[in-house]
Amino acid sequence: MTIKEVQKHKAIINTAVDNQRIKAISNKEVFYLKDNEEATVYTYNQFKDMVKRENLATFLGVPEQGLFKCIFHDDTNDSANIIGNEVHGYRYYCFSPECESHGEGHGSDIINCVMMLQDSEYKEAISYLAKVFNVTLINNQ
Repeated sequence: MTIKEVQKHKAIINTAVDNQRIKAISNKEVFYLKDNEEATVYTYNQFKDMVKRENLATFLGVPEQGLFKCIFHDDTNDSANIIGNEVHGYRYYCFSPECESHGEGHGSDIINCVMMLQDSEYKEAISYLAKVFNVTLINNQ
């Protein structure tokens, strides 16, 4: 999808990025997106598949449609968006070549976004996301 195609889908009401949510993620603060009374149990691989299908816009506190200012660099123009769905997963895209999320057009999934915001390793990001989604991880069988 090109930036011109995305601009055609731009929301009429320009929604701002929830900077408090981005700050909480960056500071590794745990907030719960699911009000599960009991933790859900997943294997590591099951959780990776599940979490990539969670609504990335809701998690990050960014608009679900249209362009918005990128959360990964000092953005003066609306250059980022979320593309995807619950079946195939969600990806964060920024069309600015100076952005680390630009990534050769592949975009970033929820795990990569957490890694970039927290400057963390992959396993640390998975552990953080498991807490946010109230999931207990078990070894793959």
